[in-house]
Amino acid sequence: MKKIVTIILTIITIPTYATTMCVKNDNVAVVLDPSIIGTTSGYNYETKTWWTQFSFGHVTGTAVMINKSCNGKYDISINLTDIDNNGNKKRIVGGEEYGKVCWCKTTHPAVSGWVCGYLSNYFYNPFDIKNCLRSCGERLGDYYHAQELEQGLFGSIEN
Repeated sequence: MKKIVTIILTIITIPTYATTMCVKNDNVAVVLDPSIIGTTSGYNYETKTWWTQFSFGHVTGTAVMINKSCNGKYDISINLTDIDNNGNKKRIVGGEEYGKVCWCKTTHPAVSGWVCGYLSNYFYNPFDIKNCLRSCGERLGDYYHAQELEQGLFGSIEN
């Protein structure tokens, strides 16, 4: 009888302790699953940001149109650099628009690496930063779900 009571008390108290530990340090666990399709998306040209709404929450990011090409669609770069049209080496931070290659990055709930989207003539011609921003959000959502893009973004998140 003592063993049964001990087991029941353990089953009841462990989840409570685990919940207290997570909430105590203001930590929230979010599962970023690339198989889940976003429901809506949008972008803001002024802030150079895009967003996608998922069942697990809101994901936001930024995008750039630069010269740096990629070996294949959805290549990943953690520290993205480029040579601008004046020959200057630049560390890419988000919102740059001087080239023909679209790169996407998440900024919330976690920061990902940069994922190469495509060349300007892939979807639209001419392609610009507005289309790049819109496309980054849309391709995670219900219209153009690109699971490879989600895998690249969510898989490149570091601690």
